Amino acid sequence: MNAQPRPEHPRPQFYRKTWQNLNGPWTFTFDPGRSGLERGLARSTGFDQTILVPFCPESRLSGVAHTDFIPCLWYHRAIVIPQEWSGRRILIHFGGVDYEAEVFLDGRRVGHHWGGSTLFSLDLTRHVTPGAQHHLVVHVRDDIRAGWQPAGKQSASYHSAGCHYTRTTGIWSTVWMEGVHPDGLHSVQILPNLDGRCFVFIPTFHSWRNPRRWRAIVSADGRTVGYDGRSVTVRDPRTGETLRTPTGYTGKSQDFFRLVLGPDGYIYASTAMPIHFVRADPEGEGWEEVGQPGGGEFYSFLSYGDTLIGAAYSGQAPIMIYRPDRPYAPAPSPEGNPWLIHYEGENAGWRPMALIAGPGGKVYIGAVSGYGLLGGPLCVLDPATGTVDEYLHLVRDQSVVALAALPEQGLIVGGTTVGGGGGSHPTQTDARLFLWDPETREKLLETVPVPGEGGIQALALGPDGLIYGFAGPMVFVFDPAARAVVETAPHGLGGVIYNAVALADDGQLYGLATGGIFTLDTATRRPRILAAYPGGISGGFALRGRRLYFISGPQIVSYALP
Repeated sequence: MNAQPRPEHPRPQFYRKTWQNLNGPWTFTFDPGRSGLERGLARSTGFDQTILVPFCPESRLSGVAHTDFIPCLWYHRAIVIPQEWSGRRILIHFGGVDYEAEVFLDGRRVGHHWGGSTLFSLDLTRHVTPGAQHHLVVHVRDDIRAGWQPAGKQSASYHSAGCHYTRTTGIWSTVWMEGVHPDGLHSVQILPNLDGRCFVFIPTFHSWRNPRRWRAIVSADGRTVGYDGRSVTVRDPRTGETLRTPTGYTGKSQDFFRLVLGPDGYIYASTAMPIHFVRADPEGEGWEEVGQPGGGEFYSFLSYGDTLIGAAYSGQAPIMIYRPDRPYAPAPSPEGNPWLIHYEGENAGWRPMALIAGPGGKVYIGAVSGYGLLGGPLCVLDPATGTVDEYLHLVRDQSVVALAALPEQGLIVGGTTVGGGGGSHPTQTDARLFLWDPETREKLLETVPVPGEGGIQALALGPDGLIYGFAGPMVFVFDPAARAVVETAPHGLGGVIYNAVALADDGQLYGLATGGIFTLDTATRRPRILAAYPGGISGGFALRGRRLYFISGPQIVSYALP
């Protein structure tokens, strides 16, 4: 078991010189009782058995050949980050781990992945020191007989049966590390256009700092074809001839996803997949890209003091704090801009729908859980220190998607959805409204505001001290003093945009529906449309004086309040 198996780079189109193959002997142990976490195996510096990665423990090539069911096992390997990788982004890639993988480094959880057939990557940069040794532990769970995970042709019986065969558990494909430029290329989508006789390249970067240009080169028949974003260059090495043709091509407009009024008075917005983080002039049509902090999207923003806080799905970090008065230079430290905040238990696949300032100078985040999971969290961020406390399953098997603060009582009102991450299946039917005390960290109340509705789209504190909420086609009123829902009625607005209802400086509640802008009369407790928008409203929203800003596809639109 000394020779390194599968020594070739597993992704030749993404080959970098600064890479390290981690295939070879690892130590491991079975965990049939699934008690390894309680026994501290995440902090292991080595187990009692040896396995040859990347071969699964059922195979003879692994040196194990254990063909019985393996509900849980643990892997360990010591890794050393080369000193010359200092200043680079340190990534670890797993070609395949069947089925659920939880990854620890020096006892600290650094990532979680579900899915036995897909490659996944983790950013280890903030957890490692170049030149130092670290202990990598992989915790694997795999139970095809449970009925909740895909099994393909793996046999649910001990023996192979018919066209179902011995199972594959744990690591079964190459594991490797690489050191990449902090702003390096993350991925490239290549689309063949047969009618146009060309290829379309769509790059995504780990981060984006302007100005940036990238170049793609394709070779055919000895000639090379390159595109630098402005012109196509064809070079023929046999004749030495070079032909350069300006394209004048501009890509399809990308829709905006969320926006917010920044602390500097500018409008900030994000696209989705990848995140193009932009700043727009609220008085004109000028805008600029600030950066590209990830491949997903910002789901929520909050202006907080002189900073802008964003919570993202599949971003460079789940939470980021940006200071508009400083240059864009993302880093996982308070000096970074944005400050990339990670925390134990984070899930890059979450959808952080709600983000508010609340009691104790803290920021409160409500999110739909990651892939395959129910019980999305309420997170409490201390913006001064970057610490995050996470509370899962405040409502059993439901995710927190709407929040409002009660400043006088020092409490948080939350609303949920019965849904969870992609691939999960709801176990409940009615969304809940709850009261939570940040000081005691206790839930004080849980109630169903609208029976039969599975999600709450928005909550807002009115000038009368009541909470106004939207759930499906209904508006409801919650009295915090009575701790009861005192009224429900159809709102007639169509679809209400998530968390796009707020109190303006004039003491009125304004909000967004897919078809237009509405206000809510607290005397009648009913909303009414102020202005229809035929182009459709897809996201929001920001209030700046007497103007309301919202998203319609690739446009930021403003509306003058009456």
